[in-house]
Amino acid sequence: MGGIRGRLLIGGMVLRNLEASLDSGASDSETGWTGCLSIDPPQQECLQLGRPYRLELDDERAGQIEVTHIDCVPGQRKLQVHIQIG
Repeated sequence: MGGIRGRLLIGGMVLRNLEASLDSGASDSETGWTGCLSIDPPQQECLQLGRPYRLELDDERAGQIEVTHIDCVPGQRKLQVHIQIG
């Protein structure tokens, strides 16, 4: 996962210190963001596919995203959350 860090706002909750990886063109306002977040397995219970969330990155970029799917990563304890602009 890349060196981007941030937080995900979920209603009244916040998932903090998330690692993020954004695909090429992710900062282009025309194409929006796609990428992945790395989360601990218990955090999965807070997420719903297709629901909008606000992602705030430490580099001051922010936007509304939605979770498209969640994968287990073989050999790793973390889950990979695939996102796109909402």
